[in-house]
Amino acid sequence: MSKEPAICICVEEASNSLETGGETAAAVITPHVRVIGRLAEQQQTSNRVTAVVSKLEAELAKVQRTVASDGYRRRAPDAVKEADRRRIGMLEAKIAATRR
Repeated sequence: MSKEPAICICVEEASNSLETGGETAAAVITPHVRVIGRLAEQQQTSNRVTAVVSKLEAELAKVQRTVASDGYRRRAPDAVKEADRRRIGMLEAKIAATRR
C-alpha cells in the first residue's frame, strides 16, 4: 500500500464530508491517520533494523579480515582462533535473526 493514495483518499473524503455537513470528517480522517502513523512506525523500525544489521555486518567484515590475514594465521594462538570462529558464527546468527 502506497502512502500517497491513503493521504489523497483522506483529504478527498474529508473535504467531501465537510461539504456535506462536516460531521463525519473526523471519522473519515482518523482511520487514515492511523494507517499513515503505522506506516511511519514501520519505516522507523525498518530503518533501525537496517542500522543494526549494517553495524553487525561491519563488525563481521572486520573479524573476517583479521582472520584471513597471513600474520593471524601464522601467529595467533589456537584459543584465539577458536574464539574468533565462535564470534563469526554468533555475528552471522545475529544478522540472520535481526533480518527476520
